[in-house]
Amino acid sequence: MCGIIGYIGERDAVGVAVDALERLSYRGYDSAGIATWAGALTSRKAAGKIDALKKLLSDSPLPASKSAIGHTRWATHGAVNDKNSHPHGNENVLIVHNGIIENYLLLKARLTALGYNFTSDTDSEAAALLIDYEYKRCGDKHTAIAAACESLRGSYAILAMFADSPDEIWCIRHESPLLIGFGDDEYFISSDIPAFLSYTNRYFRLSEGEIAKITKSGVEVFLTNGEKIEKSVEVAAFNAEDAKKCGFNHFMRKEISDEPEIISKLTKIYGKDGLPSLSLDNISAENTSHISIVGCGTAYHAGLYGKTVIEGLTGIRCDACVASEFRYSNPVIDEGELVIFISQSGETADTLSSLRMVKSMGAKSLGIVNTVGSSIASEADSTLYIHAGVEIAVASTKAYVAQCVLLAIFALDFAIKRGKITKNEAKSLFTEIENLKSVIESAVELEENIELVAKELFPSDNLFFIGRRYDYIAAIEGSLKLKEISYIHSEAYAAGELKHGTISLVTDKTPVIALFGDEELLEKTVSNLKEVSARGAKTVAIASSLEKIAEVADIVINLPKTNPMLSPIPMAVILQLLAYHIANMRGCDIDQPRNLAKSVTVE
Repeated sequence: MCGIIGYIGERDAVGVAVDALERLSYRGYDSAGIATWAGALTSRKAAGKIDALKKLLSDSPLPASKSAIGHTRWATHGAVNDKNSHPHGNENVLIVHNGIIENYLLLKARLTALGYNFTSDTDSEAAALLIDYEYKRCGDKHTAIAAACESLRGSYAILAMFADSPDEIWCIRHESPLLIGFGDDEYFISSDIPAFLSYTNRYFRLSEGEIAKITKSGVEVFLTNGEKIEKSVEVAAFNAEDAKKCGFNHFMRKEISDEPEIISKLTKIYGKDGLPSLSLDNISAENTSHISIVGCGTAYHAGLYGKTVIEGLTGIRCDACVASEFRYSNPVIDEGELVIFISQSGETADTLSSLRMVKSMGAKSLGIVNTVGSSIASEADSTLYIHAGVEIAVASTKAYVAQCVLLAIFALDFAIKRGKITKNEAKSLFTEIENLKSVIESAVELEENIELVAKELFPSDNLFFIGRRYDYIAAIEGSLKLKEISYIHSEAYAAGELKHGTISLVTDKTPVIALFGDEELLEKTVSNLKEVSARGAKTVAIASSLEKIAEVADIVINLPKTNPMLSPIPMAVILQLLAYHIANMRGCDIDQPRNLAKSVTVE
């Protein structure tokens, strides 16, 4: 969600901060601001895109400085305006904050009674002024930050600058990610690696409750009790080129082009001698009696796919659950339960909280994440990485495809270990997973035809997707992708459910996209397609058996053939391209859709 940056070194700190904020803008934001120290704490902040902040800095420059903190805000508390933009604080201390302070009203009342004046409607200002109060009381920055955070309830990654300490930044994290990057005699603090990747690929992650002091001389990390600790520096698995568009007009389109190579990478990493080969610490396929898959948004949709393929191959009962509901539903955790947590960032708040709840209940946990060293990766009993590289566009594409492929490999691995499939059968299916690389390349080659279909659909205000079994799963994710970036109202339905109410919404102004990757159920879905066609709907079919569909649908897109169990994966690619071109024709901000954030690190 919010992006934060801190810098100390010999470069122009404001320039570094602006550059970093632009690189963090993919996380989603509605305002931005920067603070520096140059004899006194000074800040500039503005609602709107980074360009608004750039203009403000041009009209009213910040003093030259070698240290700065900056922020891109995704509004939670208070309207989108200049006063609610970060940094927050007073003449003594300024902070930038990612997260939510849940008890800010109580803190605000307490601080107001102590004589503090609030100038914003945010929860973050309460944290800033509380740090100031504690510092005045004790005179020690570490003690003040630790004491203030003892009173904070919620999640936070906080960077703080103090007026009496030139070129010094303090930071702490709790349930919000924070990384410290190491350059040559310069240091970066951020919520995500791409912010500083053009300067250095060396970094470490702060762990829960750790406090860091960053100066030109180096970085010191402490526990809240003051004990100093050592951290191991990591090297990022990707480089600055991975975070560039590489000639494409949008990051989303570039990331779709990455998908074939990601599949090739996954099958090499998680395959051996033509079979899946997974090393899962403390997890036994033979002793697993039930599986739950937990995720949010697109990750949850990957979980729906995982549920279907796991049950189909292993015979293990499997449920897919929305993380924000799972954690509050008093789930029944059986003996032999395995819970899989899917998150691209590895920091998704509801998913992470669900993981912690499950661990406290004694269940085995498996993380499927993209970010090495993230909270879910660190806390799960075992972790599988999707190796998708950095994903900049808010709407997930390559991470979703990678999640689905890895879930298919996982299901096949479990099926072998449980004796549900012979090695020859497993080799055949694993070969089909490997061949998805070329299947998706064939799907991308359909882009010219997909763009023509987009021209037919982009004026629509409402649109439906229908499908059965595997196709219904693809429909759910395709619908989300369309509404995320084009703002068209779109819904996905199991095709057999149309007659149970939904068909009343179908008119001659309602396009219906029917999915036919699962040929076993083709005739059933054809009947549903005829039902909506009889009511005047413009129909689009995505199918691998064109001869059976051509006379029924108004428009047909050819789906490259693959195993029906794997068909949602190339289907997803076609639907990603369709959503992309529709959004482009509607003039939407494809990489940064309104109101959305890339990494949802608050509830």
